[in-house]
Amino acid sequence: MKIKLKEYRIKYFPTIFLESLRGDSLKNIGFLDKEHMAENLKFWVSKKQSYRFVILMGKKMVGSIGLTEVESTNNFSLGIFVFKKYWNMGIATASIKDILKVAKKLNIKKISAETYLDNYSIEKVFRRTGFRNIKHDKKNNYWEKKL
Repeated sequence: MKIKLKEYRIKYFPTIFLESLRGDSLKNIGFLDKEHMAENLKFWVSKKQSYRFVILMGKKMVGSIGLTEVESTNNFSLGIFVFKKYWNMGIATASIKDILKVAKKLNIKKISAETYLDNYSIEKVFRRTGFRNIKHDKKNNYWEKKL
């Protein structure tokens, strides 16, 4: 399975948005959830430094991934969303590995992410790609990778 990251364009937004509204897609991948949709949309259209990509398998869009600046200290937050019908195919792992290469080229020093406590699939992906679980609370795990 070969994936490719392509720079995000506004034309992709309707497809990603509609896919994100389908059932458990939001909760299980740990990127968006219905109760925080407005907050996440504001985050994605903010003026903070960000790098957003769609994930392509062949010519088919299968998800999105991005890095958005959290602080002015070169720390970025990772967000990933894979359409449900493409889960368990290694797409998240391959996409994170690719975006880590992008981050190194951009001289990003640290990447963080958060996931739901019960999202074991993405937990495995983060561990496989070198992220460390740095803390958790009642709802989320918090991850970090220094580059």
